[in-house]
Amino acid sequence: MNFQTVIDLIKDLSTSLSVPIYRAEQKFDKPQVIFGTYKVLVKNNGVYSDFKELEIEDPTKYQREFSRIENFSISLSFIGNDIKDLYPLADLAMDYLNVSSRDKKQELGIKVDINGDVEDRTVFLDNIYEYKVGFDFNIIGIGKLQETLDAVDMDATISGVSLSIE
Repeated sequence: MNFQTVIDLIKDLSTSLSVPIYRAEQKFDKPQVIFGTYKVLVKNNGVYSDFKELEIEDPTKYQREFSRIENFSISLSFIGNDIKDLYPLADLAMDYLNVSSRDKKQELGIKVDINGDVEDRTVFLDNIYEYKVGFDFNIIGIGKLQETLDAVDMDATISGVSLSIE
């Protein structure tokens, strides 16, 4: 799982809601309509655990694949001129991530967990309020690492060694 997984899910969410969603703290022209922002708060890499052997063509090589659980913590917010328009949109986004995105999650090989409830994230900027509503969620997937090693032919190695006992 990589950052492209986050981008793909957010693009699908944006299309589903018909609302543009930008990466927070990225330079963009602020639209006059409702829009969303997302930010990766943390990427947590678990510890690689069990491995499986992979079939490869080269008999002099051995390949194995390790796997681990990886987690992106995402903050999603919707920004607009009237807070009462933002709560229903955040609810729709939560519904999408919980249920409606089932096919997209399966395609990406991920699971989504919502962290908590929809929050008022309104801030005061200079002399106006920036109305903002949002929630945090986790994207959970499997990270993989492949390793290729030199193989040892045990039959050739054992028969090629001469032992003498004195």
